[in-house]
Amino acid sequence: MCSRRLQMSPEHIDNVILATCCLHNFLRGNSHAIEIDPSNNNQQTNNVSTIQDLRNVGGKATEEALHIREEFKNYFCTTGVVDWQTDMIRRGYTNQ
Repeated sequence: MCSRRLQMSPEHIDNVILATCCLHNFLRGNSHAIEIDPSNNNQQTNNVSTIQDLRNVGGKATEEALHIREEFKNYFCTTGVVDWQTDMIRRGYTNQ
């Protein structure tokens, strides 16, 4: 979800951000809810960054919107990181 711009109204974006934060906090508080098998690590995905920067794909995102997204990205990749997050992202990249 965080690898491209969302094509929706600002009101809907606010709801998506709030839902994402709620889900993140819920999963972070219940980190045992998803078990990751560390022995099942696909070596091909070791260089995948947690949340990638956006490519310029058109659209007219405001400077403020890009700044807010950057703040969320920084939080979820540092202080707000959950232990299984990178493995789940890697699985998503290999299943595309």
